[in-house]
Amino acid sequence: MLSGGLDGNIALVTGAGGGIGRATALALAGAGCDLVSVDIQAEAAGDTAQRAEALGRRALALRADLTSRAEVQRIVDAAVQRFGTVDFLINTVGWYPVTAFDAISEAEYEQVLAVNAKTAFNCMQAVAPLMRDKRSGRIVNIVSIDAYIPKKWLVHYAAAKAALWSMTKSVALELAPYNVLVNGVSPGHVNTEAMRRTVPRWRQDEMASETPLGRIAEPEEIAAVVEFLVSPAASFITGECIVVAGGCYMQ
Repeated sequence: MLSGGLDGNIALVTGAGGGIGRATALALAGAGCDLVSVDIQAEAAGDTAQRAEALGRRALALRADLTSRAEVQRIVDAAVQRFGTVDFLINTVGWYPVTAFDAISEAEYEQVLAVNAKTAFNCMQAVAPLMRDKRSGRIVNIVSIDAYIPKKWLVHYAAAKAALWSMTKSVALELAPYNVLVNGVSPGHVNTEAMRRTVPRWRQDEMASETPLGRIAEPEEIAAVVEFLVSPAASFITGECIVVAGGCYMQ
């Protein structure tokens, strides 16, 4: 955790109910942010909000399907009604069904693109007017090294993350004149609940062995980079994506 500098800021974190989202929400709360905890699972969003309150922060828990623009506008309006603004938007929502290329249905393809790319687009579009008006703000999107590395059985996921990375750069360019900084973080393998639930133990061991640092990341290690990107220390960084992958992808 960085040393302060975030007191009084309002952070809206999507996918805050678990994994990287929860770790990020709690890291920002610990650094002084009040929290808007958003997740498609109401109970999970509420649990993260309660943990933020235990750290002494104000928190609002909201359940939303972020593939819907109307739902996104509802949560942004609720955040503004409660806190007055949104200073930081962190998009962590993701879904990665492992499916062979020729077995991907049209419905699965469209849903993967919607969850991994459309949700972030909707949220960025909804908060942009707030940030432009006050001429400040930070947006961080959780991308993935799969945006750059070909992956079998993850064709649609890789495509969605590549779209998110391209979108991040383009939005950064449009919002730069308003001092709104837009960046990405690209994790490699991360020890989340979803990963442990869906990936066999043998594959988890393989993921660790194929990482040069010899292990997979903890969600808190990704959250720390997000915290840096919204901190005063990152005031001249925009349109970039920081890879946090233990050496799996070296640019």
